[in-house]
Amino acid sequence: MRETLSRVIYSLDLEKSAENADFVIETVNENLELKREVFRQLDIFSPPQTILSSNTSSLKPSLIAEVTKRPDKIIATNFENPVWETPMVEVM
Repeated sequence: MRETLSRVIYSLDLEKSAENADFVIETVNENLELKREVFRQLDIFSPPQTILSSNTSSLKPSLIAEVTKRPDKIIATNFENPVWETPMVEVM
């Protein structure tokens, strides 16, 4: 577990966080334009193979994906609550 956690990067700098990422989960407010702006930036900063995920619970992933050059690598993930008791995630 320590080895896995040692590979997790926390940063307030989006470019630095995304530059070597294989998988990114976005968790901003449920605001389509805000999410689209984050995904525009992630599309620029992250490698082409990176899977980009939104933690949206009410927006269609396709509406977010259309602002990227990798719509086939955009998904939505919803973690069940409480996450420490329910080890399940919904992937769309």
